Amino acid sequence: MPRSRLILVRFGSIESIGFLLSQNAKYAFAKVDDEYFSGPGGRNRPNFALYEDSVLPVIEAGQAEMIEADGAKFIDGLFFNPTPGHSVGHMSISVGSGGEEAMFGGDVMHLPVQVYRPDWSSAFSASPERGRLSRLWALERAAERRTLFFSSHFPGSSAGLVERDRDRFPWRWL
Repeated sequence: MPRSRLILVRFGSIESIGFLLSQNAKYAFAKVDDEYFSGPGGRNRPNFALYEDSVLPVIEAGQAEMIEADGAKFIDGLFFNPTPGHSVGHMSISVGSGGEEAMFGGDVMHLPVQVYRPDWSSAFSASPERGRLSRLWALERAAERRTLFFSSHFPGSSAGLVERDRDRFPWRWL
């Protein structure tokens, strides 16, 4: 009997796509990213070829689960949180169980210095201001809830805990 899979995708950035289509999987995508590429002007946007090659076949096969722009509980204990900035529909993913939470921040932060300076954007931000607001939201949430935070791009261990110290966010590597 084939196993079913759930694949969570952030396809607004180049490193987040390029997967092989699995016949037994459902893929969760941010609807706003799909609208960005499939709407007027989509063919002229950066990364359209990747969307056309790796995402559109999933949508056309009926295997896509679209997450609305305001985020949502996807399955029990798993939430999509809107953190736009890096891409128009960027989402961070939270997993909670037994009163504990972990957040997979994706591209909300590219460098550890952004924990201390959330106002600094990388050269890869589609919207630096929205990215700044998303970083502040993610850091505040992580500090308030004692959330284990995973970054996709920090060197070495990308796992850490965030604390709040007035207007700063000290990071503790794990």
